[in-house]
Amino acid sequence: MEAMKQETDVSALIVDTAETVRVLVENKPVIVEVTCPAMPVIVATDPVKLRQIIMNLSSNAAKFTSSGKVSLTLGIIGSSLEIAISDTGIGIKKEHLNGLFADSSQGQDDNNKVFEGTGLSISKHLTELLGGTISVATVSGRGSTFVVSLPLQFGERLGGLYNAD
Repeated sequence: MEAMKQETDVSALIVDTAETVRVLVENKPVIVEVTCPAMPVIVATDPVKLRQIIMNLSSNAAKFTSSGKVSLTLGIIGSSLEIAISDTGIGIKKEHLNGLFADSSQGQDDNNKVFEGTGLSISKHLTELLGGTISVATVSGRGSTFVVSLPLQFGERLGGLYNAD
């Protein structure tokens, strides 16, 4: 699988995903927050793959958050584009962290409900295809933050256009 590159407004992609997440949380008392730069953040990347990464992480956040909030944050930190998806959900137990990005991960929430998924392994694979990394910070019972970091080439910046490798 290859990643194509085209100009993509990552801010708009984040805002669009947040609208979908608002539908996913349905009637739960969950606020969906978006924090993005005021101006469009245009990068050369694969918009389909990036959208899938953000949607996978955001839908997981919505699924495992019964109250509180889901936050989607976009920032440029140093030479990286960083997208953080945070929630106040169930978090991930320490013993589940090692295999979290495996092809089929399985865990258990505090009510002993078993959950499985491939979304995190797909997100990791797609992030690596885009030349980036994905990481997680979590506290069981308090929530998780997944951060996707993609490299930027500032030498090719043209009026807000960044080239993400």
